[in-house]
Amino acid sequence: MEDKLQNYENVLEITLDTITNFVAIMPRIAEIENMHTTEFYVFLFIGVKKCVYNSQVASALGIKRSSVSMILRKLVQKNLIELSEDEIDRRYTCIYLSKRGREIFLEFLENFSFLTQKIMERLDKNTLKDLNEVFHLINSFSRSMLAERKSKK
Repeated sequence: MEDKLQNYENVLEITLDTITNFVAIMPRIAEIENMHTTEFYVFLFIGVKKCVYNSQVASALGIKRSSVSMILRKLVQKNLIELSEDEIDRRYTCIYLSKRGREIFLEFLENFSFLTQKIMERLDKNTLKDLNEVFHLINSFSRSMLAERKSKK
């Protein structure tokens, strides 16, 4: 059992090292630096999805709708997102990046793309293929675990 725990600890350590290395390498963006982690995830989610609803953010990120609402208020105050009534169903509010939010998101995406490109340049095609498959496997597995957790509630 201790061997298993040490292996889990090793995986956690490698994951943490990878994340902290990425964070350290990425150029600093003041608006992102001033965000809490969950706030940053919400910001990225909105940037990737374009137009989302509070319930979508809460469900996808596994946080309470009330927490999402608080984060959205902060992002609105920082002029990073805007809200507008859904044209088809006015009961819903579409959340999307503001002009400034989009500029920051694109700057982050450009930095992320540069870093990703540098990694890809150093790997051969087979290693890249394997890496891609592992990321898809982890993503698929985590989605299925999330779906299981939601179905038990």
